[in-house]
Amino acid sequence: MTSWQAAEARKTAHTLINSMSQSETIIRLAVLEKISSIMLPTTRLLQRADLDLVEAMASMDDLLGSLNALRTSQGFVEILDNTTAAAQLLGVTLVKPRTAGRSVYRATASRGSVDSIEDYYRINIFFPALDAVLQDMELRFGPKQRQAASFARAVPAFMQFDDFDGDWAKLQNAIRSYNSLITDPTVVIKAEYELWRHKWQQQPATDRPRTALAALDHCAMFPNLSIILQLLATFPVTTAEAERGFSKMKRTLTAIRSSMEEERFEALLLQVHREDTPSVDAVLDHFAATSAWRLNFILSIGYCQSQLVSVRLMCRPVILYKNKISSLC
Repeated sequence: MTSWQAAEARKTAHTLINSMSQSETIIRLAVLEKISSIMLPTTRLLQRADLDLVEAMASMDDLLGSLNALRTSQGFVEILDNTTAAAQLLGVTLVKPRTAGRSVYRATASRGSVDSIEDYYRINIFFPALDAVLQDMELRFGPKQRQAASFARAVPAFMQFDDFDGDWAKLQNAIRSYNSLITDPTVVIKAEYELWRHKWQQQPATDRPRTALAALDHCAMFPNLSIILQLLATFPVTTAEAERGFSKMKRTLTAIRSSMEEERFEALLLQVHREDTPSVDAVLDHFAATSAWRLNFILSIGYCQSQLVSVRLMCRPVILYKNKISSLC
């Protein structure tokens, strides 16, 4: 683009190249790459539809530990070494900008000419970026969320069987926040919790449920713990699943479909939960069992020899065509 005939394009290309060749830009990208690579496994986990709050909090604790361990001088040395090698390939020499020894209007993170390049970028770029990420995650998974996660003490896999008082204290602290949903007195809940712990203490560690939903299958005789586990299973961890629904809604209800009725719109949104939609055989059986003769429907089965197979059927002939339809593809 720098050799194009258009003067405006050449000017913009040169400006972009100059911006990308700045030492500060290269180091910012390297810091962002390092932090993002550490966060990637956890962010993928948080986008799962069946994510459990206990699993999310455990993964978040591991992520916070990794980022806090990275916040050292040695952690930035590795980033700077990789950045220096990349800058040499681009023909760029890493330098620090001219700085003032004393700032009047704001606190300065530099001491003028006595700072090295490593000190300047570590204090002014690396630490602020890392602190911003840590602060945001600690706010998102703060005291309220951690208090709700204390319900994990009711999940058998996370019980400390040698410390009943510690487990009960954490669980009781969480119960106080939701006492309007649990009507039994504390002494009854504590006795129920003792029986629950005794039940799972006799079981091997491999047989103990690790999620609230799995533990709910064994709560027939424990009504209060059933409520606690239901709360734990329904706590929203992230808004990823809801955002998927909004994205699908935006793609379905376009400008040319503005007059779509609500019933059809809701049916189209079922594509978000394809695992809950009926199979082809179930649809055919349903229409075959009806008594109406003129209830037409179009069934798009799939692609057969690179062509979409669409079949228009009346209700009565469905039984005759069912085997043929199933064998098309």
